Amino acid sequence: MATASDAFIARFTSEPEKTLSKPEALSASEISHIAQIWQSRRPVVSVVAVLRVFLRHLDAKLVPKQAKAPTDNDPAARAYAALHGLDYRWTSDFAEYPGLRTQLLAAWPGLFKWCTFLYQQRVTQEKSLVAAQKPILVISQAVRALLTDGELHPKIRKTDGIIGLCGRLCLHAASPLEAFIPLSLMGPLSWNEIDQIVAGVGSNNDTVGKIFVERLRRVVNAPSLQPEVMSVLLLILVAFIRHPEHSLTFFILLDHNVVWVVGRALTLCAQALDGSLEEGTVLEERQRSGLLSCIGCALMFLRAGVVEFEPPRLVAQAVDAGLLQAILLLSSKLDGATSSVETSARQHLRHILRVILPQSMMFLSVLRIMKREHRQIEGEMVDRTIALTGLHEDWISWMLLLTWRCHVAKIPRELKGTSSKLVSCDNFVQCGKAARKKELQRCSGCLYVYYCSKECQRAAWKQHKPMCRLKRDATTPDNTEGVRAMFTDSDARFIRELFSTDAHVHFPHLQKLAKRTTPLGTCSLKNIRTYRFPDIDKDAADPVNAAAQNEEMIKMVRRNPREFTFVEATFAHGKMKLTRNIMARTNLFTAGTQVRPMSAALDWQNARCENNDAGMPGASMQLLEMMIKSGHLDLDDMGGAAGGGGREE
Repeated sequence: MATASDAFIARFTSEPEKTLSKPEALSASEISHIAQIWQSRRPVVSVVAVLRVFLRHLDAKLVPKQAKAPTDNDPAARAYAALHGLDYRWTSDFAEYPGLRTQLLAAWPGLFKWCTFLYQQRVTQEKSLVAAQKPILVISQAVRALLTDGELHPKIRKTDGIIGLCGRLCLHAASPLEAFIPLSLMGPLSWNEIDQIVAGVGSNNDTVGKIFVERLRRVVNAPSLQPEVMSVLLLILVAFIRHPEHSLTFFILLDHNVVWVVGRALTLCAQALDGSLEEGTVLEERQRSGLLSCIGCALMFLRAGVVEFEPPRLVAQAVDAGLLQAILLLSSKLDGATSSVETSARQHLRHILRVILPQSMMFLSVLRIMKREHRQIEGEMVDRTIALTGLHEDWISWMLLLTWRCHVAKIPRELKGTSSKLVSCDNFVQCGKAARKKELQRCSGCLYVYYCSKECQRAAWKQHKPMCRLKRDATTPDNTEGVRAMFTDSDARFIRELFSTDAHVHFPHLQKLAKRTTPLGTCSLKNIRTYRFPDIDKDAADPVNAAAQNEEMIKMVRRNPREFTFVEATFAHGKMKLTRNIMARTNLFTAGTQVRPMSAALDWQNARCENNDAGMPGASMQLLEMMIKSGHLDLDDMGGAAGGGGREE
């Protein structure tokens, strides 16, 4: 664009009001000069006169029907120069000139129409990324300036097509970081609006998700900390996480490791707020406000995001990024919070520490990361941060639970013998002995249970037939495709160990139940605090046939109430609530109506199976018996530790 003439510059400098009296006579270069001088506030010019010039050339009636290549002084060039002038903090003048807001509200349809046209003309049709960057910035700054006003925002937000425009502004290959601000100011997005963002750039959910995450990753990895920029990108991600079932959110969470990136942003901001990055640095109020805004957005995203899809994996990413250190540093900075931002951030922090972290400690993969990160935390940091706050009790409960769970995870490796590798014969009424899998015969129908002989298999077939069909249906390829990733093999083994050890904590209670003369039905340990959490969804989310299998197990127990110890365990898998039933064979507690000593129940050395010459041990609770004999379990200590991690809000 050509520059304004020296004569115009001199005239505008000496007589600004007179120069602006005929806005229709101004050229594009002259409007551009007015915008540049106006934004610097060097001359004393009436804001009313300047706005009249800009709005005159941004009238909706002047928008061309076709987006032809721009020329130096056509209506589009003059509108582009006027749009550049709208990058101004108008709210500072609304109190003195109330009519300005009314003018901008009335002019908004034309402004939006021009923004859409200029994007098409100067961005979409522009082949050079360098040339496209400037108009993207001009349009973004104009829209941002208007969105920052509380009364203009609602009307702009309701405009049909505004979400699509904001999406195009920030998703272009040439988009500067400032172009993300308008979309971040849109607030909560609907499902359809997310679709509009993706469709507006003619792309797919995976690609769009990658763009947002990579932009945040680059900012997080930058040499200098930029909390204001991170806040902008985090606000957009928070809007997406409100719709976890949307494909865009799915790809962001699972394919692009966004949780680690957000966790790293949180840790860096927590360190800066604490002064850990640069010793002796005193934060200004503006810097502190920017850090708190970023921290609030990051905590909000993590609280909502890590409980979706694959919670063990996502929680592990957050912990690996430094979540534990961030909790410590922020606990002291947010203690006694007064502002709404600080109060909200503290609530999110407490929920993560009190609920989400203990829930995820059902999984060995998460436990390993937590143990590694906890070792790197110095006691001095704990003493000067969380130990002085109201979150100290929650931290102690989490540490005790971590210590106990790590101990449980080590027990199978430390004990001698092979009892943990044994499986029992499924002819539980007549046999119930155990051996290694390779020494038994596997059911060819469900591939789930084992028998010590053909005779035992025939004897047990009537009882096993319903469960065999359910297991076979549940393990077909069509049914298991979406379920197999729920637990790793090591996680599944660890969960079984936790069930066993926590069941032993409640051993006296189970003994009392076992003395009853009537059938027990289900023995539901719903007070196991380490597994008890507030319900998020009213419907339990279970893999295929799990509910039907549970019902069949209950029927088996009711048919043979004195042959089993039956335990129902409920635990959280992110937002989902899962229920699993455990049957121990044989009943450890009863023989007729008398309480049966554990030693007798586990005395398999002299027991023989009627259908097999080899004596095999009963598999029920053998691991616990060995733990007790070897001194690995202290019931009093275990009771305290097991109850420490399941506090309810």
